[in-house]
Amino acid sequence: MTTEIAPITQVKSTLSRLYDFTITPYVGIANAACIMASPIISPAMKLSEVAIVQQSSNRKILPGLLNNRRAHVGLTSKNALLFGAANLVGSWMIYDNDIEDGSGFLMAWSTLFLIVNGKNSLTALKYRKTWPLLLSSLAITNLGLYGRRFISRDFGQLA
Repeated sequence: MTTEIAPITQVKSTLSRLYDFTITPYVGIANAACIMASPIISPAMKLSEVAIVQQSSNRKILPGLLNNRRAHVGLTSKNALLFGAANLVGSWMIYDNDIEDGSGFLMAWSTLFLIVNGKNSLTALKYRKTWPLLLSSLAITNLGLYGRRFISRDFGQLA
């Protein structure tokens, strides 16, 4: 008997292999583990009062009302706990064979993570902290993979 070798056009790309992992909770669990480890690996750094005054002096229009600058760089413990727990809940949904709701939940919370922490991760580069940027990159990956699964409604192939 001869075995057939798959043609080169049927070899899966790296993104396709990662996409196949979205029917498992592993991607969400890895993201949750990284987020929850943030206070230990790269704790939030308080900015000095001088840095806050310098940043807020750039805004001339209503400086008291529009002063929404952060007093820290990096994820706080509360932030890490909230987003890490949300990723674990979404991973549990997928583990419980509710792939549609789990992928939508993880997509939504990854989007919220980027809204809350995206700009802060770029600001952290000024202070030589790369961990927040890595977390944002993981959130973008999570958003892309689970978002594709949720939006394309690719659940019929699983049954």
